[in-house]
Amino acid sequence: KQQIADLESRFKAKIAEREIALKDEMAGAAAAGEGDKIADLQQRLVNERKKLQADLEEKKEQIRRAKG
Repeated sequence: KQQIADLESRFKAKIAEREIALKDEMAGAAAAGEGDKIADLQQRLVNERKKLQADLEEKKEQIRRAKG
């Protein structure tokens, strides 16, 4: 359980890191009036969040299988 908790913590940090970076980019795009870029960045954020969540679930399953 500790391994899974550590893994979840690391992935939450990765997700937060990506959210901060992309939100900064979105703010810059908004300031520049680049609406299309904002929409692209929002979609990228959604996709990256889904990918990281899927990676987390896969790694959790690997830990569960290893412990049998």
